[in-house]
Amino acid sequence: MRCVICGSMATQRHHCFANTKMNRRNYDWLIDEEFNIEPVCADCHSSHAKIPPCLIWNEEKFRDEALKHNYSLLAGSKVFQFKERMRLLHETNDNM
Repeated sequence: MRCVICGSMATQRHHCFANTKMNRRNYDWLIDEEFNIEPVCADCHSSHAKIPPCLIWNEEKFRDEALKHNYSLLAGSKVFQFKERMRLLHETNDNM
């Protein structure tokens, strides 16, 4: 497999939505699903400095991609739930 950034041989797997303890707690095995993984070489992956922004996802982007791949999702992190409530509240106020 080739690195999606530079084209050299890929030796590592980049998680677009980070493989952190908190993300694992909220999404468990879904973090390792193929839609969230891109092949990269060690040089491009080493400091994330060469990783383009389109390959670094926030929780909202991760959830959108998971839904596109027909995964059902639980509530998500508390921060995500709060942001969703605020977004819905603003939409409701804007429609009044």
